[in-house]
Amino acid sequence: MCGPTSMMNSSVIALLESLGVEPENILLDDFGD
Repeated sequence: MCGPTSMMNSSVIALLESLGVEPENILLDDFGD
C-alpha cells in the first residue's frame, strides 16, 4: 500500500493487524517525504 508516511505508519498498520495480517508480513519502504 502506498501513501503519506504519517498515515501509513499508524492507521494502515492498525487496519492490517485488525484484518489478521501477521506483523512479520507488514513491510514498509520509506521513499522520503
